[in-house]
Amino acid sequence: MPASTLKEPATDPVAQTLKRRIGGYAKHGNHEAAASTRRELDLHQLRKHIRRVVDDWPPLTIAERDELAALLAPGAEAVRRAS
Repeated sequence: MPASTLKEPATDPVAQTLKRRIGGYAKHGNHEAAASTRRELDLHQLRKHIRRVVDDWPPLTIAERDELAALLAPGAEAVRRAS
């Protein structure tokens, strides 16, 4: 059974810690820190998602890898074309 179809454990200690921090910051009115930590949580979840997709995907060709990298770094494509 592919890993992506398995139910992931509900406990992610990093995500839980970040969520608690967000709640604490918001409760005490530190909205800037809450927003920054929320972005950190979003990035953590995105990393986990990307890792799951990459682990389940067949090996990429160099062209496919470059195309996906360009999606993550749009400025890199313009630099590559200018060279």
